[in-house]
Amino acid sequence: MKKIVIGALMIGLLAACGGAKDSYSYSDKVALSKKVMNSDSKAIKEYEEIMKKLSEKATKGDQDAIKEAQEWAKAIAEVSGVEIPTTPAN
Repeated sequence: MKKIVIGALMIGLLAACGGAKDSYSYSDKVALSKKVMNSDSKAIKEYEEIMKKLSEKATKGDQDAIKEAQEWAKAIAEVSGVEIPTTPAN
């Protein structure tokens, strides 16, 4: 389970939004994350598609995609009970 959470967080940090919808609210992200954590195969597939599209955009330097990926990572962390450390702004 811990490996899944860490993997999802890593993917989330490298990816951004996409999938069937153009964007997801934070509550939608949390809801989908709960389904992913409960091993819902349809939700896992949707999440993987979202992360793939976000990853492609983030790799090209899309700042919105990077922010979106960070929101997904935060949602996954919230659902799994993992605290993401914050870095103070300089």
